[in-house]
Amino acid sequence: AQPAGWRGHHITLAEHHLHGLSLLGGTVWGKAFTLLPALKEAQTLRLASFKDSALRLQMLPPLRSACHTLCPNMRVLSCSFCEHHHGELIELPTPRKLSATKRAGASKGGGLLIATGPLREGAGNLRSFGIRIEHLLPRERLDIGVTSMSPCEHFTDSVNSRRHVSFAEDLLKSWIVESSGLLVGSHAGLRIRDSRWDARSLQSGDVIQVTVMPTGELVLSVNGIQRASWGAMIPGNVSIYPVVDLFEGSPQIQLVPGNDPFMPVV
Repeated sequence: AQPAGWRGHHITLAEHHLHGLSLLGGTVWGKAFTLLPALKEAQTLRLASFKDSALRLQMLPPLRSACHTLCPNMRVLSCSFCEHHHGELIELPTPRKLSATKRAGASKGGGLLIATGPLREGAGNLRSFGIRIEHLLPRERLDIGVTSMSPCEHFTDSVNSRRHVSFAEDLLKSWIVESSGLLVGSHAGLRIRDSRWDARSLQSGDVIQVTVMPTGELVLSVNGIQRASWGAMIPGNVSIYPVVDLFEGSPQIQLVPGNDPFMPVV
């Protein structure tokens, strides 16, 4: 298709599009890259979750560089919600997979969300993401945190080991803050509580910012004001992926990659 045919579209680049990809001395060649000039009028290029998370990490920098050169007006979405591995009650209604909702009338469970890509380091070696709450009723709740395993790794492991993953706290290699302020996860020494955090006080329109400090501390802020922190000891040398669990009720949220809490709503 000619560039005009893609104008305003949201494109998803999947792992199978990278068959034949070659990375030699910083030079990249593959079918997906040769298509970029034709996509220069597209609005976004979204990178899906890969079974081979190492390949995804390896090809992301040259993809960003190529898009910057060939498609300067197109935004690369390296971090969005995974459409293949999530709770059975989750709906991802938009092509960018940044908005999520849990089906109305649902009870507890089935609301797990994991992002496709790891967080990038920003200024001060901080790694962060945001969640904008689009709709939240008083008795609804959500849990939030990070994991060092990709969505594909989590769900492949659960099938192989016959583990059932229903909630965020069931994930391996994770650090999850429950609505009551209790930090849980699969690492020894967790179950740390910060009583300043109460997710039940959140309301529609709030933006929750999750920040992992260089020290491994996990910090939660709401609308730019720090609310709570935990000495989670998250290693700085591992990739971490955003996790949200729409635990109770039918909340509606939007993922805000990086530290841009005022990105336009999809």
